[in-house]
Amino acid sequence: MKTSSFIGAILALFSLVQTAGAQTTHTVNLTIASRFDPANITINVGDTVRWVWTGGFHNVESGVGGVHNGVFRSGNPTAASGTEFEVTFSQGLLDAAPAPDGIYNYYCIVHVDFGMTGSVSVEAAGPAGPGDGDGDGDVDLDDYEAFQDCMTDPQAAGGATTHDVSLSFANLFTPPDVTIAVGDTVRWTWGGGFHNVESGVGGSHDGNFRSGSPTATSGTMFSQTFDQAYLDGNPMPDNLYPYYCIVHVDFGMIGSVAVEGDSCATFDFDNDGDVDFADFGGFQRVFQP
Repeated sequence: MKTSSFIGAILALFSLVQTAGAQTTHTVNLTIASRFDPANITINVGDTVRWVWTGGFHNVESGVGGVHNGVFRSGNPTAASGTEFEVTFSQGLLDAAPAPDGIYNYYCIVHVDFGMTGSVSVEAAGPAGPGDGDGDGDVDLDDYEAFQDCMTDPQAAGGATTHDVSLSFANLFTPPDVTIAVGDTVRWTWGGGFHNVESGVGGSHDGNFRSGSPTATSGTMFSQTFDQAYLDGNPMPDNLYPYYCIVHVDFGMIGSVAVEGDSCATFDFDNDGDVDFADFGGFQRVFQP
């Protein structure tokens, strides 16, 4: 009877999560009129901005007045219609490259003196609370899926895991930002391009980890295990370890590793040490479809 009630409750909650929000991609066009359209946008943490070339000879650089601040850059100006450039404004990027009031200004280096400027205003996430497994300020579909995983496998957060990040021809880390548990390992694999991995911000190495000199050898791997001894010997605020590729840091090739404790603990509403049927009611109360 208890199992039947639980299945019914899960099905009822699943019908609600179909309407839950997801991260959004916002499109900005670069036009023949030497304008960003729209020029100023407001997004949420975790959203992506995609700039699309529709006409003219342009690029995208973060900063003000033609002075690049190192946060993101599309590369040299181009007139190739259909060119795209994306930046995901994850919490890792915001922590590694904070901007006053969360406003990231940018411009086209060719037309900045003609007023081709724009801005991305990133609204801060609310404080994390019980059930907010990803810490984005909402208890939503992503958290529901994590809640299910923790119920399916009570040891989900207890075993050491290897998280893979690829280095690509596109001069990107994929995924750029990973959240792991204490004891997990991050493994970077070269898929194409001339890259390395160095901890730090803006091309300034902080001494925590480094893969070595840049290399173009496809299949190269570099791993770092973030166990408690490593965290104690290399402490960082909030256990957040930003990193970059020294060759392409000015082109936005950056990432971060956020090290957390037991990721299932936030779903243990009755504090009995596991995530089970008794916690479902607590999750249902805080869920925000």
